[in-house]
Amino acid sequence: MTTRLRPGLPIFRLPQGASDVLYTPGYLALVTPGEADEVHSLLVGTGPASSPPLGRLAAELRRYAERAIGTWSRRLEAPFAPECLTVYLSNQCNLACPYCFSSVARQAGARGGHPAIIEEAMVHSTARLVARCCAEKMGPFHLVLHGGGEPTIHWDMVVRIVNATRAIADEAGVDWFGVIVTNGVVPETAASWMARHFNLVELSCDGPPEIQDRQRPLAGGGASSPYIEKTARTLREAGGRLTVRTTITPRTVERQAEIVAYLHETLGARQMRFEPVYRVRGGKQVAFQPDQAAWFVEHFLAAQREARARGCDLSWAGVRLDELHGPYCSILRDTLHLVPDGAATACFFYTGGRDSEGVPRPIGRWGSVAGEYMLDIERIGAHRRKAGEVPESCTDCLNILHCARECPEVCYATDAPEAQGAKTPAGVNRPGFRCLVNRRLAEAWIEEAAASGAPAWMCSATCRPTWTSTPKIRPRGPLL
Repeated sequence: MTTRLRPGLPIFRLPQGASDVLYTPGYLALVTPGEADEVHSLLVGTGPASSPPLGRLAAELRRYAERAIGTWSRRLEAPFAPECLTVYLSNQCNLACPYCFSSVARQAGARGGHPAIIEEAMVHSTARLVARCCAEKMGPFHLVLHGGGEPTIHWDMVVRIVNATRAIADEAGVDWFGVIVTNGVVPETAASWMARHFNLVELSCDGPPEIQDRQRPLAGGGASSPYIEKTARTLREAGGRLTVRTTITPRTVERQAEIVAYLHETLGARQMRFEPVYRVRGGKQVAFQPDQAAWFVEHFLAAQREARARGCDLSWAGVRLDELHGPYCSILRDTLHLVPDGAATACFFYTGGRDSEGVPRPIGRWGSVAGEYMLDIERIGAHRRKAGEVPESCTDCLNILHCARECPEVCYATDAPEAQGAKTPAGVNRPGFRCLVNRRLAEAWIEEAAASGAPAWMCSATCRPTWTSTPKIRPRGPLL
């Protein structure tokens, strides 16, 4: 059982057979149980060090723990200075995925409805705002075309936004990095253009045709797998950089290694990210339950081993051990996230600036008369601090400073505490599915690193959450 070694500091002890792993965000060491006991005593101030190495180890653990807390606290209090502009062009989509988290998208496109389409003038205004922040930080400008729908439906707009934001980044004297997230049902000419003009193309594919066509059918009916296979081939032939995002459902849990093989062999993907299906409020799809966490983790880890054997990288966004991070809130990630109705939202789950129950959550609004984008700095600060708070139930978890927790199904910035997490029959809060998966994966990765004889490792004090991050262990000197 994982235990915390000192109140107020994120330093943990993980038993591992005849040894113990001592861990804090950014640092780990493999020691004997007796040495772990002595380090514990040193950390709480109840005994002297029997040897200089153990004294140095206790000091290093304390230093890294204090640094992690300080870095996270400063990040929460820092002014919102976005480095990435994420744009949802509309909620229109040419697929009819039964688990779609966008209620608007389920009613739009081929199914009728009149969804909003984003104003390009608003995109230009916010791009200039982001470019100024990037120039001040001397970092690149990131553009992400994503959506509660399919961005390539508005192809001419995609081209214009790419060209305009490139020019804005150039005027600000910063590099431009572009990403587009697509379902792959696009013309061959568009796929070739994306490969040449975006730094990264992320395809959404759930696996072999039998899975893909069931979970991601065309809006008018029919198979989407032939389209995505052709798009992946075109991207590769045009020299594009490809990554794949896969939604795992209860029906596909045990096929995760098979999915890795398909994504690699057929689509040519080497970068993959798996996500469990979201529990859409009011949706009818089958969601994961807490007692399925161990089952999910067993097959995810098997899929990671399959990926490694193929020279591929399979990542998980819920916990990233080489980053200090919390929930997926855009404002915690220095991302300005625009949705079609003109709002800036803190959450990717809200594709029109409002949630499924019609509760507004904008942090900014387009002023079409003034021609400028207006951010609500006071609301952003309050939201940022609340979203970054560590829930009481998480204070003794080794994921305390690098876990998305139950986000996005629980909003830590707006939901009442009693809504956070599942309930027992007696009405007592208990960890939810995502919490349990994140904890099990983190423990497995830490134990694997220690067992492999890997050196102590760290993440840079300047590391920050980015949507492309993957959990990797970075070497830092020999074990004590």
